Amino acid sequence: MGSKRIDIGRMGTVWRSLRGERSGNATLMVALGVPALIGGAGLGVDMAQWYLWKSELQYAVDQAAIAAAYARADDSTKNDYSTRALQEFAANTGVIRHIAATPSVTLGDFAGGTDNLITVASSASDRLPFSSFITGSAVSVSSSASATFEGNGTAWTSCLIALHPSASKAVWFNGGPDVDAGCGVAALSNATNAIEVSGGSGTLDLGWVIAAGGIDNYFDSISGTTVIENAVGLSNPFAGLTPPGNPVSRTLSCGSNGGGETTYAATYDVTAHTYHLRYEGPKKNQMSLVSTTLVDTNVYTETGGATASTQVGDTSTTTGDPQTVSDGSSGSGKDKLYWQVDSVVESTATVTSVQSSGGGTVSAGMMQPGTYSDFDLSCDTVLAPGIYVIDGGDIDVNAQYSLSGTGVMFVLKNGAGIKINGGASISLTAMDKNELIAEGVSSADADKLEGMLVFEDPSSSGNSKNKINGNSSTYLNGSIYLPVSGVEILGTAGVTSRCLTIAANTIKIGGTADLSTFCPPGMVNDTEVMAGDIRVRLVS
Repeated sequence: MGSKRIDIGRMGTVWRSLRGERSGNATLMVALGVPALIGGAGLGVDMAQWYLWKSELQYAVDQAAIAAAYARADDSTKNDYSTRALQEFAANTGVIRHIAATPSVTLGDFAGGTDNLITVASSASDRLPFSSFITGSAVSVSSSASATFEGNGTAWTSCLIALHPSASKAVWFNGGPDVDAGCGVAALSNATNAIEVSGGSGTLDLGWVIAAGGIDNYFDSISGTTVIENAVGLSNPFAGLTPPGNPVSRTLSCGSNGGGETTYAATYDVTAHTYHLRYEGPKKNQMSLVSTTLVDTNVYTETGGATASTQVGDTSTTTGDPQTVSDGSSGSGKDKLYWQVDSVVESTATVTSVQSSGGGTVSAGMMQPGTYSDFDLSCDTVLAPGIYVIDGGDIDVNAQYSLSGTGVMFVLKNGAGIKINGGASISLTAMDKNELIAEGVSSADADKLEGMLVFEDPSSSGNSKNKINGNSSTYLNGSIYLPVSGVEILGTAGVTSRCLTIAANTIKIGGTADLSTFCPPGMVNDTEVMAGDIRVRLVS
């Protein structure tokens, strides 16, 4: 069989001819490109779907982690963090809700903390047209987020509050006063020296100091004191309140000292509380009150003389002898604990009847509520319960006299002020809600005004001479609110039945001040100046 010889040269001519051919190129290129075109389009559509799932899933776990962190930070909801995470996740999964797996929610530690990191992780899985055709399986995407928190949501309260928004030395401790409050000091001022200390020879144990501006570095050296400068969200706890009025016009009178009033025979129901006040300190003249204990309650009836200003309440103090307890160390005074217990008897009396010389019953012998143009007392005075409006004058209690009243409120108008002089015996207790309602105050307003002892009308022109220079017989049970005026505290003031809060435009506490009891035993100040600070952030 003969062989055929391949003409290589002729084949080369054919290939060169085909190479130069131009007809049918478009069809060929389309045929060759269609698989790539279809594949690219399918992959592009699937990739867009993947990115949508990923974006939706990441947003959902981010929000779930943040919600869980907020819940974990608040003591009242800290155990519900997982529930909050799942709720927020479900609310934000959107178009992938039907394919997203239930997320895992786990606790961890962050930056030295314990259980302060919440991680939420989830995935989404579904079949897509192109990728499932190529791979034969579903496509999955996964996302996770971790959030941490600082703070616990507990509101900040204070018993000394300066309200001026920009004053320097809005709260000023001058000359070394002793203030053992533990219930917090706040200044709404944004000045660089909003809370200032001058002198520094006293003891300032305040618990915490908060200001919208700067705070004296003095507090940085006091162990156990929390310092919060440049605080955001400080507010006036009494803002927006309107003081009640009392249209009944009254004239101040002081019995035989002022008006020669007739004396009547009165019957009193008396309640006497006996308290033991224990003081401790390193020296006999450096002791501070550490406890107040109610040891006896005595209820009895008595009779006596009565005028329009009869004293039917009294506070008397029996001072004990200083005692010492050695700690076993050698040495002298500094190795001993000095202590003394004083006995304080606080009597309050309700007049049940007052008899005239002819035997007829007359009104109780107490100063009556109403509107006064002056309240400069020059006699012992007992106040009947109610609202006392001081229009333009001052509440001025001179040193040798006493002022007492339960269920009372003073409203200061047109520049009226308050002066409590050293040596005066003061025992005042604010109105409760029911007493306010009985005076015509609405239930809603009574809720807000309960416990208000002194209320300066925000439209008042103010008073630059407000002063509290009390002594061991000064008891102020309630809130003193002076939104327009400053106050200077030079003495002391105690409490027996309500916490004392002083909120004034500015507060100056002088070197002779000795404040140690702002709340009776078992009670805490709840005057809120700043909402709880919870800071949450995503960390991954």
